[in-house]
Amino acid sequence: MPHDIPAFLERVQPPLEVTEEGLGMLALDDYITVENPPAPQDDVMSTDPSADQLENQKMTSDSSKRDHEITHNPYAQYGKPYDEIAVKKMKSGDNLLPIPSDAQRGGISSLAYSPNGRYIAAGFYGASIMIWDANTLAEKHELLGHSAPVSSLAFSPNSGDLVSGSSDSNIIIWDVETGQRRMVLEGHGGFVNTVAYSPDGYTIASASADFNVHLWDATTGLLRATTGTHDAMVMAIAFSPDSAYVASAGADCRAVIWNAANGAQSAVLDGHDGMIYSITFSPDGRRIVTSSDDGTVRIWSAQSGAEFVTLREHTGSVWSAVFSPDGKQVLSVANDRTVKICDSFSGELVNSIDGNGLVNATTFSADGQLISAGTEDLNVRVWSTITGKPFANFSGHTDLVTYLRFSPDNTRLISASNDCTVRLWQLRDVNVAVEGA
Repeated sequence: MPHDIPAFLERVQPPLEVTEEGLGMLALDDYITVENPPAPQDDVMSTDPSADQLENQKMTSDSSKRDHEITHNPYAQYGKPYDEIAVKKMKSGDNLLPIPSDAQRGGISSLAYSPNGRYIAAGFYGASIMIWDANTLAEKHELLGHSAPVSSLAFSPNSGDLVSGSSDSNIIIWDVETGQRRMVLEGHGGFVNTVAYSPDGYTIASASADFNVHLWDATTGLLRATTGTHDAMVMAIAFSPDSAYVASAGADCRAVIWNAANGAQSAVLDGHDGMIYSITFSPDGRRIVTSSDDGTVRIWSAQSGAEFVTLREHTGSVWSAVFSPDGKQVLSVANDRTVKICDSFSGELVNSIDGNGLVNATTFSADGQLISAGTEDLNVRVWSTITGKPFANFSGHTDLVTYLRFSPDNTRLISASNDCTVRLWQLRDVNVAVEGA
């Protein structure tokens, strides 16, 4: 039985049956079995610079000694296998984050979950930003400062600051606790496509339609360096785990690795025949994975830029590719509506998930064990990357889902939609169906 019974009843809102004598009765058995959330899992990353000296032959040799599958069962944390978990009902609106009525606000253009799991932020086409308390869903701040759609949001590693990029070409750093604007970073010559904090929190990287990546001092706001080389818009950026390097992926079919301190070019990744949609470092920082419009996923040396493996499992544009937390596998999702899980050393296909109804807004959980996507029936669907089976189906949106983010501890999921709402879903309440949806 939960310690705080009133809070528990308010959250789950179990059905109430009233007898002829006027006595109210609650049935709680189904809810108590899934009450305890799983403990957060910390990723262990090696940041030893000497690790970058290893050749791919050494990596391949090491890979032969490892297990060939992840043994952790994501269903175990709920106490029951997937097909035995009871379907639960939620009253429509219970999981809605409040958005003040404003005809000028427009739709949702970006979404972020803070690393400490306490805050949710959304940017709007009307140039405003909302921050909510992730536990109570109460509005915390409305941030005003941009003059065009907010295209990207990123929380600092300590969750104390929020950086926003906009189509107005500016970047703003906000104090999350007070909602005050700390500083404005100016310098891009085109709309800011994406922003990111380095893992150590000292550097902010921004990518723009001006074909450049800017590197900023996160404390002072000073511009450290401006990169060149790209011949088209920069689509994605990512920092190495040790914060020493930043990688950029462009619509010019190339990816580049830069020194995060001075912006010097470290390596160029050439090989894709289409624009690159995503770029990510492996957990140990030795390799990089990219996904492209050419239908391939490629794995590269983060030191030399040499191509190690090309994965050709998809039959359409690959929207996203990431490493598993142990770096042994690569997970990718494409517009062929499939998720592929491959050995990151040999390229061998390990598992394939048929994302039935998958349309857009795909995202992986931090532990790599779940993938979520918006579907053509306007639902939010979650699959297990371990078993390949459906894990949860959330209904409630009335238009296409555009953004999805897992909480850092993988117990919750937030979704934004063209219906101009943001919803939070508890992954403990699997197979949720919203009444009246």
